[in-house]
Amino acid sequence: MCAASKTLSSAELLAEYDAVVAKVEGAIARAQSSASDQLSCRPGCDSCCTAGLSVLPVEAAAVRRALPVARDFRARGEGWCAFLDLDGRCGVYAARPLLCRTHGLPLKMSGASADRGSLRVVDDDVSVCSLNFTQRTPTAAETLDAEAVLKLLVVVDRRFRLASGAADDASRVLLSTLVGP
Repeated sequence: MCAASKTLSSAELLAEYDAVVAKVEGAIARAQSSASDQLSCRPGCDSCCTAGLSVLPVEAAAVRRALPVARDFRARGEGWCAFLDLDGRCGVYAARPLLCRTHGLPLKMSGASADRGSLRVVDDDVSVCSLNFTQRTPTAAETLDAEAVLKLLVVVDRRFRLASGAADDASRVLLSTLVGP
């Protein structure tokens, strides 16, 4: 049997993604440690947990892997992420996508052409949640390079799709489709 035809387990398929998450979590922890006095993010803070969020297929698979079999998601309702419960807590917190893990931190993105969404621009290349860094500007040590994270995630997603036999396209998966019936 050739290696390409071997059926890989979910753990094998997601091992590279898990390694990326661990690496990004390390960078997040360092930034949070330095900026803790400026971050208002905490359990129940849900201003970034909006409807319509989408992820790459590898992240969708990681969320699916973590879903409890009989979990009844009682979502907050229209306009909110499908995994946000009535208390403003994430129902898949341990498996939340990188987008969710990094939100709140100052994010470095290229110039004015970057889509900043609802983030407050603090300089040409750095944006942050409007609830954070209200007293001062973030330092370089407190800023996460969002482009580097995205590039790494895209590479891992492509490898995941190839290994899992999924279509090699850039389609994203709405988080709301992962909740199920």
